[in-house]
Amino acid sequence: MRIKTIFFDIEIEWLLILVILISIFSNTVRNFLTFYYICYLFIIFHELAHINIGILFNKEIEKVKFSFSGACAVFKRENKSVNKLEVLVYLAGPLSNLLLAYIFRDNRFIFEINLLLAMINFVPIKPLDGYNILNELLKNFFDNYYKRENIYNKISIIFLCIITILSFIQLIYQKNPSILIFIVYLIILNLTQKSSINIERIINKISS
Repeated sequence: MRIKTIFFDIEIEWLLILVILISIFSNTVRNFLTFYYICYLFIIFHELAHINIGILFNKEIEKVKFSFSGACAVFKRENKSVNKLEVLVYLAGPLSNLLLAYIFRDNRFIFEINLLLAMINFVPIKPLDGYNILNELLKNFFDNYYKRENIYNKISIIFLCIITILSFIQLIYQKNPSILIFIVYLIILNLTQKSSINIERIINKISS
């Protein structure tokens, strides 16, 4: 579902709407996803930090997406090789979670959630902040887009395997499916991205 506003477009995934509706009428689903909804609130806070810093540096917001896996603010990109302001915008999200973790350091639950969100977002997995920060800092060293993407994809696979194992451990010991849901989304997104890159590469070869 797409909602147009005078500032930016808002996209809401139908799966998220469906899950919310089911949770309203089902105590079992609502109880199972309690941690998920709490994590979602801190993810929204995370994205608000991106938006506020972006606006501070006069960046235009293209859209804000709300999906089952979380929220995501999309800015209009500028044609610059290395954009230092872009790096600051990406840093704002995880740093906001670290700030919350410090403020609520006496509350173990809030502290651990925000610390975990910050750590995950610093990991260089597409489309997390860590990947975008690494991309902005290193893209001058790799002129070939596809070569750069192949390197980043290999890095993403390594870290995806690590945090997938950690998310299963969290699910077993804390009965919290939130991180695992997010990891599954990242895996699907990376597989889709890899397929689109391969298709684009084939099209370019044919056209050339």
